[in-house]
Amino acid sequence: MRLLKYTVSMTCKLYFGMGQTLVLNASYEPLNITSWRRAVILMIKGKAESLEEDKSYSIHCGRKLPTVIRLRYYVKVPFREVSLTRKNILLRDNNCCQYCNYRGGDLSIDHVLPRSRGGTDNWENLFLQRSASHPWCGMRNVACVVGSGIMDRYSDIRVGCLEAGHSWLPFWMARIDEHARTIPSALPEDLKMLPSEYIKSGRFFQSIEIPEGGELTNMIIDFLGEDILMYASDYPHGESHFPESVDLVMDWKMSDERRSKLMWENACKLYARADVN
Repeated sequence: MRLLKYTVSMTCKLYFGMGQTLVLNASYEPLNITSWRRAVILMIKGKAESLEEDKSYSIHCGRKLPTVIRLRYYVKVPFREVSLTRKNILLRDNNCCQYCNYRGGDLSIDHVLPRSRGGTDNWENLFLQRSASHPWCGMRNVACVVGSGIMDRYSDIRVGCLEAGHSWLPFWMARIDEHARTIPSALPEDLKMLPSEYIKSGRFFQSIEIPEGGELTNMIIDFLGEDILMYASDYPHGESHFPESVDLVMDWKMSDERRSKLMWENACKLYARADVN
């Protein structure tokens, strides 16, 4: 047996890289692809049998190089969903934008799969996923931060919520306040304020989204005060409106004092610039 293992080892070193072996489950379903060296070891140990062989190579005592082997015992494989990654999305859509049929190096995954082309109301439809998850990420993070007590433990900490929109903030403040009152056991016992009070404490900042417009932004500022919202360019993301967004915001109807805080002062406070009190 020792001589056989030595012979197999030396033979595998000699022929390594000449081929790989498909491994089948006992039920004949494909499991994976392995090196034929590993396949030979499984066969020697009696754990697999050869189904197909490369007749042009002999390993030992007439044994041919296995190209397909089948396990003698059944391996239960857990079900795994296909991950919603950029690579898999482009494979799914044949490297073609489902909205405009564009093919090329600048292809983005932020495209729409219309219902007319089989699009469905689920998270695999990127239009729905992008539209809903964009603000939801910010809402979840805001609730976690202001409801965790971290702003009490670190009295000088400043928190910024970026690239998640801003028009949802008043609604979300009211909702998490309501849950803080009705389900207080879900929050730390020593939480000193309501969640909304942390947002208005002067240590929380929220970047704006240009498409939400000047009128809506002014309404949010009227509700929250002028010390929370701040301009963000979203550069270099593909959907960024920069540098045109600077002129767009500068043309919004608001007082010079409000515009100064939106475009400069609030961001400086968040990042602790020394030239702004």
